[in-house]
Amino acid sequence: MNKFDKNAIRVTSNALDEAISLLTDNEQLILEHTSIEYQQLMLTIEMMDDIAGVLDTTKKEEAIDD
Repeated sequence: MNKFDKNAIRVTSNALDEAISLLTDNEQLILEHTSIEYQQLMLTIEMMDDIAGVLDTTKKEEAIDD
């Protein structure tokens, strides 16, 4: 994997982590002021967390390979 790919993975992983943090920190506001339901919000957060986990695993594997 080239340097650009590694950087893209790192940036995407960091952005997902930040988005998850914002969603969880503002959960009540989101539920009160949007039409999203609790289960939808939790599923969204779970899916984002799963993707971030895959990216983190990829980062670690690539660091070992270097």
